[in-house]
Amino acid sequence: SQNDTLRLDALKKIIVDYYIFNQPDSVPYFTRIQYDFANSKNIYSHMFSALNNEGVSYYLQGEYEKAIEYYRKASSVLKITNDYKSLGANYSNMGLIYFENGKYFKAIDNLNQSVFYEDSAGNLKGKAASYTNLGIIYRSIYEDSIASVFYNKSIKVRREIGDSMGVSNDLINIGLIFYDKKLYEDAYSCFNQALVISQQNNFIQLKSKI
Repeated sequence: SQNDTLRLDALKKIIVDYYIFNQPDSVPYFTRIQYDFANSKNIYSHMFSALNNEGVSYYLQGEYEKAIEYYRKASSVLKITNDYKSLGANYSNMGLIYFENGKYFKAIDNLNQSVFYEDSAGNLKGKAASYTNLGIIYRSIYEDSIASVFYNKSIKVRREIGDSMGVSNDLINIGLIFYDKKLYEDAYSCFNQALVISQQNNFIQLKSKI
């Protein structure tokens, strides 16, 4: 009912506004109340919110395995509701946690899952971000040729959606790969393209303010 949803909305607001960043260790007390009540009423959005915010609270405390556990539980709820966009974001979050902790292949697996769900949702911005993150991970394990493939995939998507600054950043990443390989002309070409895009973007922003 509407009253049930309002109660859950109020509880979520308390968690997010007062506890999650200030007292993350107190969050599970509230998220479990939220989850149990939402579960009893089959309100999936709040079941997801409770599990996801508990995962965030563990991440903020440096308890990464527990954070992953709750992100996975949250993902199970999202699969029931076919919320592909949120699934893409959740798998991206898990991938980045694994990357932070040096678990590169688990990071790659989760980011590939993120690409799949972002693609299913038609969320091109999220898909491009996951491609860029895959490039960063492959670069960190010295797989530069694979990293370049993902940066280029990201550029293609970002051009589709008009994300010029995202294109510029990916060109810089590719340029750095060329630079490390002493392919200075190719590196210069990428850096120059990135510079031109940045200058154009700044000009457009400046013009819009006049």
